[in-house]
Amino acid sequence: MTTKHKLLSFLTIIALGLFFVGCSQLKQLAPDITLHPSFPVDIQITIPPATSITSTNNSYTFSDSVTIDPTTDTLVAKYESYIKSWEVDSITAIFTDVSTPVNLTDVSLQIKTGTETFGWQAGSISIDNGTNLVLDNSQGQLDKLGQVLNGKQSLKVVLSGTSDQDNVHFTLSVKINTTLVANPLGSV
Repeated sequence: MTTKHKLLSFLTIIALGLFFVGCSQLKQLAPDITLHPSFPVDIQITIPPATSITSTNNSYTFSDSVTIDPTTDTLVAKYESYIKSWEVDSITAIFTDVSTPVNLTDVSLQIKTGTETFGWQAGSISIDNGTNLVLDNSQGQLDKLGQVLNGKQSLKVVLSGTSDQDNVHFTLSVKINTTLVANPLGSV
């Protein structure tokens, strides 16, 4: 091998070494991106007329659910493999499209995954358009939901309870507000 080839080989090795070290340093210097994806869903409940259902002591049970796959959000999908952390900021739940004011008992809003269930018990409430459910983090529910999102798992939001009236319908509009931190050059 000639001196010229040895020098060229040596310079190529140095250049490649600098390139790989530079990429590693660039990843560390690249700023994280903070996104705020939210996941709004509507759970629609219809309690038919009493003639078409069986009631117990003039109370009518209801339950319905909606599935959320957080990876279908366009921003989440774009940065899915670069997510460093994902936290739930808040959850809002507002009753809308209430056909007539109604009293609900044993009201429960649950989050279900393949492995666990957690949520909130609202007990007895009277609802009309604009009635809010208070969804706090008193038992670590938002933290658990953050863990579900960090695992990029689908989840089911389930509303159940009992109504004192038949022939009514209402919607619970639930919105999960989150903060996602990603590094588009990969995790560091």
